[in-house]
Amino acid sequence: MPAAPLSPADLERLGNPIDTVRLRATYRIHVSAELSLTLAPWVPVHSERVTMTAPAYMEWRAATYLAKAERSLQQIAAVRDQPLDPTYQVKLTW
Repeated sequence: MPAAPLSPADLERLGNPIDTVRLRATYRIHVSAELSLTLAPWVPVHSERVTMTAPAYMEWRAATYLAKAERSLQQIAAVRDQPLDPTYQVKLTW
């Protein structure tokens, strides 16, 4: 059986979720509604050797992903005992 995500001390500190968390929703079934969505603009994100495009709202996450890709490239070079070619570039696509 998996362990609970919160320890008994954490649960005691937080209190009873039934007493502290309140949700409310209102639904109207017989009312028509119109929803219009627009696509988020895509922006270029790049690091030293890795580039990609991502939705603007994901730019920070994409940058952290590219930093991890850079570390992976360095680790691969270290295992192969060969320096990375300074002109080596990777383009990620989704």
